[in-house]
Amino acid sequence: MVTVQWYDPALNQIMNDGPILVHSVFEHAINLVNHHSMMTLVSDSKPKAPLTWVCNLKSFSNHQIEHNMECIVRNDQLHIGDLVIQFKDLSVQSLGSISDNFKLSETVLNGCQTLLTWSIKQTIHEGAMGVFHEHDDLISVYFIKKLKSYLSSFDIHECKDFIGCGHGLTPSGDDVLVGMLAMAHAFNHLGFVHVLFKLCEPQLTQTTDVSQSMLRHAFNGRFNDYQAQLIQAISLDKDVKECAKWCSTLGHTSGYDFIVGVLMYYFMIKKGATYA
Repeated sequence: MVTVQWYDPALNQIMNDGPILVHSVFEHAINLVNHHSMMTLVSDSKPKAPLTWVCNLKSFSNHQIEHNMECIVRNDQLHIGDLVIQFKDLSVQSLGSISDNFKLSETVLNGCQTLLTWSIKQTIHEGAMGVFHEHDDLISVYFIKKLKSYLSSFDIHECKDFIGCGHGLTPSGDDVLVGMLAMAHAFNHLGFVHVLFKLCEPQLTQTTDVSQSMLRHAFNGRFNDYQAQLIQAISLDKDVKECAKWCSTLGHTSGYDFIVGVLMYYFMIKKGATYA
């Protein structure tokens, strides 16, 4: 029997908000949509995340599930093609959150420096990691120029140009913004979050549906467990490298792009360029 091991309680509020359809299918994730929200069913190898169910399957590759297929909720079960998910007797646990009591302390700065040292040593050159390594992909070169421009000016208006920039289901520019937002929430820099939202919200249609959903969660301070654990590790300057390794497993480059976003916010606060 396929059962749910964990789910975001916020799903209770949107499950009956119109018909649920399959948006996209991957080996370890199925994205579902209704009138107003995107939800995700993931295998047991994936972290807890906003509007996500974690089930006891290792993979969805053996099931016949197609784009735009209608899902049926009936008798504490979710039917998606030949896949039946049991919801009965679930134990509800809240999604892990990012503490908003960061201070610009020596411990936090050391945690950021530990993350920077780890990042520079990585051999991946794709996505936002091109900040540390040269890259000959034209889209990546364009994106890295955008990042470096921001790092020289720290003009928050340039951040809107990150939206949809890069490859993949969640383009690198969006993942970088999520990393910056995670740090902004940790420092309780809600002014930065507010200004960035006002700048980026009109641009969200320029990126993918999945990325739009991810960014909206990030603006509201909702992140997946690997991301939240990395921010917590930075605050203590403890287990930073281990948490960075886990975070780097997200997507193809999404985890690394998130880390670059965290570091960009670190560079920004060192220069005193914040919107507290």
